[in-house]
This record gives sequence, structure tokens and C-alpha cells, in this order.
Amino acid sequence: MSFRDNELIEQIPNLRRFAMSLVRDRDNADDLVQDCMIRALSNRASFEKGTNLRSWLFKILHNLFIDGHRRRVSRPTSVKSSEEIERVPVAASQDNEVLLTEVKSAVSALPDGQRAILLRVALAGHSYQDVAQTTGLAVGTVKSRLSRARETLRGRFARGLPPNPGQALRAPPLRPMGRLPAIN
Repeated sequence: MSFRDNELIEQIPNLRRFAMSLVRDRDNADDLVQDCMIRALSNRASFEKGTNLRSWLFKILHNLFIDGHRRRVSRPTSVKSSEEIERVPVAASQDNEVLLTEVKSAVSALPDGQRAILLRVALAGHSYQDVAQTTGLAVGTVKSRLSRARETLRGRFARGLPPNPGQALRAPPLRPMGRLPAIN
């Protein structure tokens, strides 16, 4: 038993998210997804009826990633001259680090229910129905909480403020502890 082409195409967004989580680069992720599609189509006959197509594709993609990683590790890299190294532009990472810290802080500041649903839908790529089933909530409740979480995050960043003003940029003040209780 095989799968239809449209079923394969429907999985591309899920595969892209998974590939991005592995390689953290859009171009390399797209290359990985393309290789996965080629491998899936060429091995279409080995797909067994009753197998979850998404799981099968994720396994192919993961194996391609591991194979590529092993190839890169086993091949020696070329050594560049100091002149070549000086000409390579390097993006400043400080802004990205600050933004990442602010996003983490903003997501952490969300109420537990909103944060859990946001992470499952936006990061893990689960459907509303999957999240509703695993949490025991109605699909409408899942959508509502996700919408509120996204709106809260948009509001915090649209104003150009840190997620919790001042929190991400400075540590909380130290408080004197007073006297320590005696230990008997």
C-alpha cells in the first residue's frame, strides 16, 4: 500500500519545522526536506499500510540529518588563510541573545494554560485537535487560549518594551536576609 502525493505534500510544513529544529538554518532545512521527499518517493513501495505517514517521514528526515552530520564530522575541514578569515562577515550575536532572552521571559510570564498550549501548537507543531485531546479541553478553549497568548506576546513586543519592563535587562535587587534562625 502506498500513499497519495497530496498526503505527502500536506506533511511539508511539519517536516520544515522539524528540519529547522535540527539544522537551525532555513536553506539547509529546505534542502533536508527536499532530500526527505526524494527518499520517500523513491521508497514509496516500502511504505506499509497502517503506518503513520508523518512518523515515517520524520524518521527519514532524522536519518538524513544524522547521515549528513556523520559525513561532516568524518571529513576534515579545509584550513583558511588569515586573509580569508578576515573577509568573512560575522553577524553580531548580542542582539539575537537579548531578543531570545526577552522572548523566553515573555513566554515564561504567560499563565500556565496559555504557555502550555502556545508551546505545543507553535513550537511542537501539534494540531488544535491533538492538544485538545491530550489536555482534555474543548478545541474552542485551545484556540482561545492560544489566541490570548499570541495577543499578549504581540502586545508586549509591539510597544518595543521588554516582556516584563526591566526584568530581562537587570537582575532583581538583593534584599537583606536579616537574622538567620538558630539551628538546634
